[in-house]
Amino acid sequence: MLIGLSAFGQTPKKRQGVISDTTTYIISKETNSYKHIEPGKAIGHIVLFSDAGKSTAEWGEPDRKITSGDISVSTWYDEHDSTGHSLTIYAGQLTSKRHTVDNVVKQIRITSPKYKTINDVRTGMTLAEIKTIYKLVPHQWAGRKVYDDVRAGIAFEFDGQNKCTAIIVHAPNALF
Repeated sequence: MLIGLSAFGQTPKKRQGVISDTTTYIISKETNSYKHIEPGKAIGHIVLFSDAGKSTAEWGEPDRKITSGDISVSTWYDEHDSTGHSLTIYAGQLTSKRHTVDNVVKQIRITSPKYKTINDVRTGMTLAEIKTIYKLVPHQWAGRKVYDDVRAGIAFEFDGQNKCTAIIVHAPNALF
């Protein structure tokens, strides 16, 4: 898994990596591909169902980490300032009929407007603007107003003025 957070003071080097078994991609500073949000798959170089422990190896310890049983929530703040933008990785166990894998990325949450989808959807946009692109269903999550496109694997948090404050990527066809 490749990880890059230029919005968080770190710029990835040019590298080659694999998103899936059939897709190879090149990441470079010039293409800004590390700021891309891909619903149901990735934010930047952080890929769903990859090893969450590699983020610590790449950036160091998170600014905030909460662990409970098999679940962990790790947050990195821009310039280590908790009032700035953040990136959060929600990790847990992945169990199949054959085996169990610990500490895999289950959700990724970003608040920086520097990250955007291929349709230029990013934080700071209004609910009305985002609804023109995604089929959103309202939810309440930890006291936050969230709209989710379950099928695509992307959810959006909104403030009281219906302005997007965070984007969450999760597995498609699964509630986050």
